[in-house]
Amino acid sequence: MKLTMKRRIFIFGAGASLVSVPLWAAEQPAPLVIAVMDPLALELACSCIPGFAQRKYRVLAEHLQKELGRPVVCVFSESLRATFTRSPTGKIDLLIGKDDIVKHDAKEFRLEIEPLAKLTDLEGKTTHHGIFVVEKNDPARMLEDLASHKIIFGPEHSTERRVEPVRMLRSSGVTIPGKPYSSTSEKDAVMEIFENEDAAVRVCALVAAQSLKLMEGCQLIERGSLRILERTPEVPFIAAFTAKAPGPETVTEIRKSLLAFGKDEKNCIALESKKGFIAYEKEKEKETGHRA
Repeated sequence: MKLTMKRRIFIFGAGASLVSVPLWAAEQPAPLVIAVMDPLALELACSCIPGFAQRKYRVLAEHLQKELGRPVVCVFSESLRATFTRSPTGKIDLLIGKDDIVKHDAKEFRLEIEPLAKLTDLEGKTTHHGIFVVEKNDPARMLEDLASHKIIFGPEHSTERRVEPVRMLRSSGVTIPGKPYSSTSEKDAVMEIFENEDAAVRVCALVAAQSLKLMEGCQLIERGSLRILERTPEVPFIAAFTAKAPGPETVTEIRKSLLAFGKDEKNCIALESKKGFIAYEKEKEKETGHRA
């Protein structure tokens, strides 16, 4: 199971077996490179729960290759930096991952991106939420009860593990330390609950709802050993963005191809999606990255 920032990378060309070097004929145009950062992608998750976290982006690559008439290569990693280093063209044309992470990483690389579409889940939603979890026997019953707890947040850019939880706690009158405890790894955050040896301080961790499901499904934690105290509002989950590099005509073609992907039921099954991709509400907006 991979709930942390793993530096593992997988590359493949549509229509080919998983290989370390993509295959395409020399006379073909340069490949369209997709950076897949979806934590529920087959290459980035575990296979403990049948039909969940096994999204086959190879099927999307094959669809885009057919629609665009050019080779398509996928690079899988939770780190945009890592995908750049292994891209066969030295650039990334399409990014698919958590909305907040893609935007954060794009800013770090000063990469101008444009949102194209959102991926629906099996229920047809394009959002997810974070959860406050405590040990099952923890006496806390509401957010106000966390005033004396050690709260483990996610990184600063995480909407469901940091931004929304901080807002909710402040609204409930809970004081947030100037430098909150945080962990990029959701697994490590949860383990602090069980490994805490300070009887005077209890621990609460923020994780994404799907991550708790995976941790229980992979038996990293005992089912029912944690209790969900509260959940955050729904926030954007997986979205597709294009970099400025492909050019305006290609961007339009990619958007059209993404929106057509869900018309085939087999495609939806491959990405564990009800409707495939739907239009991004703010598709005309651009996220431009600048270093602080």
